[in-house]
Amino acid sequence: MKEKPQRLQRIKDILTNQKISGQEELLNILLDEGYDLTQATLSRDLKFLKVAKTADENGNYRYIVQTELNKPHSLESGFLSASFSGNIVIIKTLPGYANPLAVLLDSHEHEMLVGSVAGDDTIFMAMNEDYHDRETVLNFINSVVKG
Repeated sequence: MKEKPQRLQRIKDILTNQKISGQEELLNILLDEGYDLTQATLSRDLKFLKVAKTADENGNYRYIVQTELNKPHSLESGFLSASFSGNIVIIKTLPGYANPLAVLLDSHEHEMLVGSVAGDDTIFMAMNEDYHDRETVLNFINSVVKG
């Protein structure tokens, strides 16, 4: 039986080197390679690894590991705008870009950010009530988007 650290590394390797569009596809690869896991275990592994689903250059969806989000490709070109209402920021992206961007924003654990919720092309981001400087927030978002 292959252990969890090896399984997590293998998941990262697979997602880095192949275009995987669904959990079932990834699960079947891992099962074929001798890993003993269920769909629920795989789902927890993906969450632990901070895997996000994003659109590729052809508009097809695929899983990517958070470390890939720092590569200078899609996020900057997928970011469209940010608007404010009190301590709420609404970020608009191209379809498929919101979730990976939200994962990356949340991973910075900046004190100004309480948390975010992402759809396909929109992020709802709650900011700490002490942060009212929109320029600081925009600089934070831009620094994350540009890597």
